[in-house]
Amino acid sequence: MEVEWMQRQSANSEFRVNLGRGRGLGGDTGEIEWQGSETSTIISASLGTERDFIWGFILGFFVGFFLLFWIWMPSVSHRQKLGILAGIGVQMFFNMSVRGGMEGEAAGLAGV
Repeated sequence: MEVEWMQRQSANSEFRVNLGRGRGLGGDTGEIEWQGSETSTIISASLGTERDFIWGFILGFFVGFFLLFWIWMPSVSHRQKLGILAGIGVQMFFNMSVRGGMEGEAAGLAGV
């Protein structure tokens, strides 16, 4: 029964897409060709540009937590999502390092 079900799936079904291996066709076009067992399907995914990553990083760094809701929006490019996450991560790292430095100074002053 399972083999029959697999054979009845259309070329654009999620099952066929998950069977194949994707490879980029080049550049920032974001087109990925998925090779299925019998057919190939081209799926267009927005990868974005380096500029999208930089804008995402800047916005993620300065706006922070509120941009986490943008991660699930399909209109935001993949690189912009990565930039947002990287910006939030760097902001968290700076906040923790500054907070750790202040606690170290407070402990040093308490010992005096």
